[in-house]
Amino acid sequence: MKTDAMICLVEDDPIMGESLCHRFELEGLRFDWYQSAAEAMERIGRVPYAVVVSDIRLPDLDGGEMFAQLRQRHAAMPPFIFITGYGSIDRAVQLLKLGAADYITKPFDLENLIEKIEDLARDFA
Repeated sequence: MKTDAMICLVEDDPIMGESLCHRFELEGLRFDWYQSAAEAMERIGRVPYAVVVSDIRLPDLDGGEMFAQLRQRHAAMPPFIFITGYGSIDRAVQLLKLGAADYITKPFDLENLIEKIEDLARDFA
C-alpha cells in the first residue's frame, strides 16, 4: 500500500537495515534510515514521521532509553514499533507501558510488520 506517510527506521545492523529498506521501497513506503539513536533523535520531532521502527540494541543508546528521552522532549510523538533479536517479556511490558505501539522479536514476519506500519500510519495521520 503506497502512502505519503514518512517512516523512521532506526537499525544499526546493515543487513537488517538494507533488507527493511528494500521491503519498504517495494511497498511504496517513504522512509529515512538511521543507524544510531543520536541520528534518529536529531530528526524525530523535526520530520513529521508517522511511525518509528526501532531496534532496541543500538550502538550509542538503548532504543527504550531513546524512546523515553524523546517522550520527555516532544509532546506529540509518532507511534514506536520496537524490533529486537533479544526479546524478553519484562522488556516488552516495560516499553508497552511507556507507550510503545508494539514490540516484535526477530526474526519476524515482514508482511505483518508492514501491516502494522500501515495501520499505525493511517491512525496517526
